[in-house]
Amino acid sequence: MITLTTSTMAGVVGITTASGAPLLAFKLSSGLLFSAATGMLVIMNKIQLSQLAEEQHNATRLFRQLQNEI
Repeated sequence: MITLTTSTMAGVVGITTASGAPLLAFKLSSGLLFSAATGMLVIMNKIQLSQLAEEQHNATRLFRQLQNEI
């Protein structure tokens, strides 16, 4: 949602022909939102990768346990 908002803000900045200060504030706020979205995506990708590795490890352990029981 943040990325969509940022893209919309960047598009509006391209259309708007207002004078300096509001336009600059709009550009800065869209850049800040985009940076925040990128940072959150990086963190989430790092967390999800570690969870995936843990789930694969657990699945391997469970399959070995099942094989031993059979």
